[in-house]
Amino acid sequence: MIEWGTEFRPDWTEMAEIVKDVTAGLIAFCLEAPCGGGAIAISQDTPVINFNDVPASVTTSRAAVFSVQTCSAVSLSVTTPPMVTSGPGSFNLAMAPPALPAAPTNDERDMLVWVSFQGTSPGDVTTGTMTVHCVETGQDFVIPIHANTIAQPKVASVMVLDRSGSMDDPSGIPGKKRIDVLHAAAPGFPQLLPDQDGIGIVSFDTDAFPVMPVTAAGGGGIAAANAAIAAHMTNLLGMTAIGDGVELAHNTLKPLAGYDSKAIVVFTDGEETASKYIADVMGLINDRVFAIGLGTVQEVNPVALSQLVDNTGGYLLLTDALGPNDTFRLAKYFVQILAGVTNADIVVDPDGSLPPGVEARIPFDLNEADYGSDAIMLSSAPWAFNFQLETPAGVRIDHNALGGVVGVKFAADPQLSFYRSSLPVVVSGTGAHQGQWHVVLKVSDAGWKEYLSSIRNAAGAAPSASSGVPYSVVVHARSSLNMAAFLTQATYEPGAIFHLRAVLTEIGLPVDHRAKVNAIVKRPDGISVTVPMAETGPGVFEAATPAPLAGVYPVRFLAKGTTLRGFPFTREQTRTGLAWRGGNDQPPHTEPGGTNWCDVLRCLLTDPGIQRLLKEHQIDASHFEKCVCRSTKP
Repeated sequence: MIEWGTEFRPDWTEMAEIVKDVTAGLIAFCLEAPCGGGAIAISQDTPVINFNDVPASVTTSRAAVFSVQTCSAVSLSVTTPPMVTSGPGSFNLAMAPPALPAAPTNDERDMLVWVSFQGTSPGDVTTGTMTVHCVETGQDFVIPIHANTIAQPKVASVMVLDRSGSMDDPSGIPGKKRIDVLHAAAPGFPQLLPDQDGIGIVSFDTDAFPVMPVTAAGGGGIAAANAAIAAHMTNLLGMTAIGDGVELAHNTLKPLAGYDSKAIVVFTDGEETASKYIADVMGLINDRVFAIGLGTVQEVNPVALSQLVDNTGGYLLLTDALGPNDTFRLAKYFVQILAGVTNADIVVDPDGSLPPGVEARIPFDLNEADYGSDAIMLSSAPWAFNFQLETPAGVRIDHNALGGVVGVKFAADPQLSFYRSSLPVVVSGTGAHQGQWHVVLKVSDAGWKEYLSSIRNAAGAAPSASSGVPYSVVVHARSSLNMAAFLTQATYEPGAIFHLRAVLTEIGLPVDHRAKVNAIVKRPDGISVTVPMAETGPGVFEAATPAPLAGVYPVRFLAKGTTLRGFPFTREQTRTGLAWRGGNDQPPHTEPGGTNWCDVLRCLLTDPGIQRLLKEHQIDASHFEKCVCRSTKP
């Protein structure tokens, strides 16, 4: 509004021009107001960069955060690079200093300057400083840096192995009983443990039995565990008291000191038929629990196993019925659970079959957040393969010639072989870290001949060259870029809804709009469907899918994206959903003060006279016990 009064009364033609001039000035003022007339306000939000409790040899990154308010473009430079003022090690810029483009408003924006540090020796304290300069304002910010190094986290785990009578039943794989499949698959778990982690074993049938105390993997634990697994035998009259095994594992772990976390890994092939039941011991369990069920939902009745692992940080995997082509399924489940126990991430997990003379190159991406990796090859004949690693620069690493290679170890056993790498790997003086690596496989002529002599198909004939030697490759990464996958369901009856959730983080920050996640759901009828997962929050991906059929639903979570520095990454995990008629039935438990007729029957079946009587009449004691216990469930 412009006043036009007694003292200021120009002619209207002149006044019209005045109105135009004033209006133009007011419009220009309004246009400048959102940007503060070009002013730049910058403040330092991070008084100290703290690298708290960095594990030895692990590289991680932290950011100095600046808040900026301006419409103008702003750039930062580091005039004094990160430098150590006391203690061992070094600080480095993790990426180039940032620059902000011009913006239409002066809404507050953040600028992050990333610094990296690699843990030195446990107990070390390192301090340092750096100076950040704002080019446009001329301000300098001196930022102290503090880091302390701890020992790499140690995990103690106990394997709980079923030895009940049903372990002598056929597995579904021609010529192999269930106990044979366990003997072939289970050694991969201790074999792949880091040296500092502990491994112990208990077994169970009608009761639980200590087999091996928790021993450091690198202190003889791997060899002792493999020997114990090889000696693990079926008790033909043994029932299935899973609760006894879980309780003994818990009691084995409870007094142990010096471990950062503890885990129980349960393997069973049957439903509970004797006390203690899982329901009887669930109140004791405060460790992470992982479980593998060998068989169908009808055979395992896994509601109790599901309740056992829920809310512990572990999960249940169920094999469903095994067939001739499922040699590696159980072995891969043990390898995946190993990743869960040791807090590693699965990068890729493909299967294949390789004919002689053909080279396979299996790609996988490692990034700057990965500080170690295991490239694992599973096969019934790992010795038949020439197995190499190829760096992003195309340099091959061969376990037969590791001279000049720093940071790589190779190990093998009858079912798997693997390269364990501490990143960056140094090959002939050149570092190899982020980028696309390859597992390179080739079946030699000699390996093919040896494979032919060691295996025959069900008809007794050797496999054809076109069928090749089967393999499975799994790559684990020890990383600060992590995926957590969850499958939850409110009911276990057909028609249940699976709620799927994946959470991606990098150095503790959400992977915000830098990734996509899909879930591949394999239904019991063999049909696979891909379920896109929506990003419902920063780094949080969710979806839901129905389970219309009774059976096992393997769900494979696949994530693909880029890191903070723009390098590609992938992550995979498998979970199993379950549906069957009667899935919501109450799992068995011991009634207080009541007679447990399963225990009475168990006692009777240990009598030699009753054993002879049943044998004379060709009565399967294990089957007899299972039928009676099912009919007397609470």
